[in-house]
Amino acid sequence: MSFQKKSISFGIVDVNPKFEEDFDEAIFNASYSHVVPTKENDQAVLDFTSGVSLIDRDKESLELEDFKKGGLTYAAARKKERKIDRTMLQELLEKLIDEETKTTGCEVGRKRKKQLKEIAMDIASAPDNARIVSTGRRFVVLPGRDRMIVETTNYNKLIDAADVISRISQPLGNSIIPWNAEYLKTKYALGGSNWTSLRLSKKSDVEEEDIGKDFLTWLWIISDVKSVLANSPLPIEVQVTGDISLSNSATNVGARTIKLSKGTPALAKEGILGIVEGKKVQQASLSIAVDGRTFTATIDSDLVIKGYKTLEKSENLDSSSAFEWKFMMCADFIEGIEKLFKLFLERSSNGEIQNEVNTWLTEHIASKKTS
Repeated sequence: MSFQKKSISFGIVDVNPKFEEDFDEAIFNASYSHVVPTKENDQAVLDFTSGVSLIDRDKESLELEDFKKGGLTYAAARKKERKIDRTMLQELLEKLIDEETKTTGCEVGRKRKKQLKEIAMDIASAPDNARIVSTGRRFVVLPGRDRMIVETTNYNKLIDAADVISRISQPLGNSIIPWNAEYLKTKYALGGSNWTSLRLSKKSDVEEEDIGKDFLTWLWIISDVKSVLANSPLPIEVQVTGDISLSNSATNVGARTIKLSKGTPALAKEGILGIVEGKKVQQASLSIAVDGRTFTATIDSDLVIKGYKTLEKSENLDSSSAFEWKFMMCADFIEGIEKLFKLFLERSSNGEIQNEVNTWLTEHIASKKTS
């Protein structure tokens, strides 16, 4: 029920070309395969369910409309697989070793332990012993049908879900493309211009080249330097409102990651010191206003969105209409992120962002915020 909660977490997926109605029919036709993996055929079973509930139902009781809510496609990519109970496996192995020791009167050697472990694995993975685990990733096809969001807090799980969805979409001619900063850089390469990695530190010889972290670092800076967006054509405002994580995985000197939380992390001198040492923003909690509508979310450097919610209110709407309105707002939020990223690329390619960073650091150091 996570997409029906006030606060949601998701990854973003582009669809090219946009979905037609045959996509909804294909999902419905691929739904609720009640086949479960066996030891002889232990590959995971993939199917689709209604996004409203992941609980099995007889397919005869389902209708195409069960995969829609508020006029939007609302479904889940589901995976069933047989999982070995690790506690049972360990107990079986200990039992086999104990029996062998009593029978032979000798300690079981390493080679024999390996053989006994294989026997224990066979017993533990038998259909009567292994557990069937079913997991699902809900997704919503947004208005316009050229973009969807997938329930996740992790980029790798977004990739897995997109792979399952693509098995339905590819035969229909639709490509499924998960968002991350590298993808957006390629999508919006302006006139063949190149992104230039931010250089933050004169002290550090090793700085990480990560466009997603550069983007979040820039968002932190423009939340402090209001003139950047004020002088742009975008009707967008950005404010760091909560926790900030900074990291530099390219260095072996000192801490690679620091987290600023509680109080006012955006003003913390520890954050400025982290930037001076070559760390970049890995994750930040932001408030973003788009055309006067305010959204809050935590965004990581893979552009996975956590804890998103809108501060706008839907008045006097029924459940289905409120669901549709919620994701219309979500589409506006995503479009705002997209516009910010395009502006980031434009200013990066001509060196403006590096100048903005240098000026920002100089002013903070001069004002003794790092002392």
